[in-house]
Amino acid sequence: MAGFDRDVLLKHKNQFPSIAKYIETLPVRTMTMRSLLTKHGIRKVDLLQIDTEGFDFEIIKMSINAGFCPHIVNYEYVHLSLSDQEACRRYLTSYGYRFLNVGKDTLAIHTT
Repeated sequence: MAGFDRDVLLKHKNQFPSIAKYIETLPVRTMTMRSLLTKHGIRKVDLLQIDTEGFDFEIIKMSINAGFCPHIVNYEYVHLSLSDQEACRRYLTSYGYRFLNVGKDTLAIHTT
């Protein structure tokens, strides 16, 4: 399991009671979504699957801000605050997406 926020990882304490002692902070090299897609010559994204333990909305914004509006975006909403869940839906709605919640995920389909 990995994430950008220790507190989000600690929410798994019910499933893994001793999780705190196994959390390790490591520096990782990152890049923007635009840089990643450009680096690999990707010009179109049909499906964006996200499960980043609470960072999902940020990845969605990075993708769309990079000029990519995937036909389908599937993201885990359960680690987003209620305000971020609502903001994410408003954001995606403004780009023509409709939604279906499936378990802990939201399936957003681009309809325009």
